[in-house]
Amino acid sequence: MIKNKAAPQAGEEPGIHRLPPQPILERDVFLVSRSGRRKAKPDKVGPAMTGTDLFGAHESIAPKMANGPAHQCNRPSKLPHPADNNSQPKFWTPDLFTFAASAETPNNTGLEGGGEVDDRPQDAALLPRLCELPDAAIKLLAQAELPDQSDINQHEAASADHSLISPRGGDLSGPVSPQNMPTPIELGNNLPRVLDDIVVCTTPPATFAEAIDVIAVSETVPAKKIVHLRECVNWFQKRLPRKHDGSPADPLPCDPKILKPILHNFSPGRLKIGQKRWSSLRSQLASIQRKTGWLPPKSNLPPPASSAWIRGVDFVLHDCVKAMFRRFASFCELKGIKPDEVREVHFAEYRTYLETADPRLNSTDTVKSLRYAWNRLQKDHPTWGGLPLPKKQNARWIRHPDDNIPNNFFSDLDEYCAKLRNPGLFTTELPAKTAESTIATRRDTLMLSAAVLVRKGYPSSSLTALGKILTPAAVIDILTAYHERNCTDGKWTHGAVGTASILKIAAKQWGKLSPEDIQEVERICNSVKVAQNGFSPKVLERLGQFDDKKIERGFLNLAKTLWKKAKKLDKNGKHLRAAQLAKYAVAIAIVLDKPLRRANLACLDLDLDFARDAQGKIIGIRIKADRTTKNAPLIEAALSTYTQSMITTFNEQYRPRLLTRPSTALFPGQKNNYVHPKGFGHELTAVIWNELGITVNPHLIRAYIATLILDDDPRDLVLVQRMLDHKSQSTGIRNYAVQRGRAVNGKITEVLGRKVRRLSR
Repeated sequence: MIKNKAAPQAGEEPGIHRLPPQPILERDVFLVSRSGRRKAKPDKVGPAMTGTDLFGAHESIAPKMANGPAHQCNRPSKLPHPADNNSQPKFWTPDLFTFAASAETPNNTGLEGGGEVDDRPQDAALLPRLCELPDAAIKLLAQAELPDQSDINQHEAASADHSLISPRGGDLSGPVSPQNMPTPIELGNNLPRVLDDIVVCTTPPATFAEAIDVIAVSETVPAKKIVHLRECVNWFQKRLPRKHDGSPADPLPCDPKILKPILHNFSPGRLKIGQKRWSSLRSQLASIQRKTGWLPPKSNLPPPASSAWIRGVDFVLHDCVKAMFRRFASFCELKGIKPDEVREVHFAEYRTYLETADPRLNSTDTVKSLRYAWNRLQKDHPTWGGLPLPKKQNARWIRHPDDNIPNNFFSDLDEYCAKLRNPGLFTTELPAKTAESTIATRRDTLMLSAAVLVRKGYPSSSLTALGKILTPAAVIDILTAYHERNCTDGKWTHGAVGTASILKIAAKQWGKLSPEDIQEVERICNSVKVAQNGFSPKVLERLGQFDDKKIERGFLNLAKTLWKKAKKLDKNGKHLRAAQLAKYAVAIAIVLDKPLRRANLACLDLDLDFARDAQGKIIGIRIKADRTTKNAPLIEAALSTYTQSMITTFNEQYRPRLLTRPSTALFPGQKNNYVHPKGFGHELTAVIWNELGITVNPHLIRAYIATLILDDDPRDLVLVQRMLDHKSQSTGIRNYAVQRGRAVNGKITEVLGRKVRRLSR
């Protein structure tokens, strides 16, 4: 049934229906139907159809047209008008948007209204095949007759009355009227289609259950889709964790700011659903939010058209980075910005646009990744057209280039670090060997301490030597500033203890202080203590994730699971993604066989760090003492047969795809031939979360292995020491033996059981 259908005029072909003129809003969609056979000229253009889904809402119905294919016009999309930046939630209504379609015709340069498109003759040069050039439809619309202002006012008045009464409440202004509802449109195959993003209420509902009731009453969505939306909401509601008292969780909220952390706690891997299904579920929630005004309409940017931006997009290899870069290129091109004109202010504007266009996104992290990709592209392809961005200063950073600390201080610090590397045969004040990672940490801490004193009001010119920041008064100011900045609960942290230890050691080794001052510095630093022994509450909570046997089984089989997925991706032609996933699988398999520290894992070298048999096959790990961290002794471990085969296949099939330059690293990176240890740890944490829904970093795996050993035998501290490569057993006693007493309780249960059996004889 076609509502408001007018009789076909003379000369019109069947299947072309004329609707009364309606204004074109920002979120309108145009479908152009070509009548007759496929070879006929496209001399008949169907009516303009009001809608909201700008780039693809009706693509699924195009092949089903009875009288010919339907083509959708990609009209210019204007950015959403940003709402005022206050604390109130943003509610998107049609009056926030305007549309002006630019038409490059001699008599018309813009289109502010809209209406039906008649079938008057057009010049052949302005009427190409619409399937090949959709923008031609915009030119035709620009030449169409505009509706009278009375028609526009009447339509706007009707749109303002699109008010509904929610069965679950809500401040809505009026009753439902069929005349006020958006008009369903039937195309050539008599299949009704209702546009998706029309806001159906004036006040957004608080929960998704209320939102579905509002949408159902509006009759703007087919009943079958309402059922699917309700099933989607129920799917999320059933999987929300219960409250502490055991009562059901609160209804799923519609506010994007409240919903975002809730969805972040969902893990597709733990729920045993694929990424495609997970994206579909989230898209259905977003469609509900758009219908009720919580989210703006879809505002997909057109792909970049200029050769400079297209060349930059083509240089990006990774699919995810390419999509992010392409969207930024479209944003800049829409604003008329060329690659060589991009500056820091344009990234700030793009972040504002992302916050406005989709509040669900983390715009800050997106822009950070985009800046890194931009500078990386400029480094790899200097002539592509863009300019490098300056290194951005973090607002929380203490060190600043304007500190103007004298060069004498840095010269003295470098001399101290060089002495730590090579103390000499007869030096008694310094240890015989200091690990390179320890030297780097000590250097960074002392440089940061100097910057802290400058912030405290010390004249930078007075810091002429390392000993100037190691006096008792300076140490007190440094530790006080650390406490004010990082110890929010008033208690010293492990980081504070480490900072105090570095200051104390440096004062004794290089401070050149009097014995009284050294004694005072020792007293001050020794007063910085942490009350607890063992793991922090956060680590204990994360270890508690493995109490679930299903999660523990999935974690122990995670390397095999990722390896199978990598093979499947490789079979489907996604070779780079397969190589990345295979890299994570090999890393997790190695860590489960031998719980290495993060730096040792990231810097594994195929020529230096593996034991091989007579045929040259890798059979184990053998890291010499000069390549270990924290002065660990020689690290040796045998690898399982499955891990050996994974490393062999990875080295032959997947690793070459990750190489950007010749390297002997097992996990090649972009800097120093190895992956960055910190970044690699974050990647592994993200992979484990996506697969199992638990937060596990590489260092937590070490704690998990030690817990397994001590749960089996609480006296086996020697095995813990050898597995974790500690220099003494005291580390295991202090950090691991005081943890959960499940093993001790198990032993006591066995002793009591034997005693009961003896007494019952």
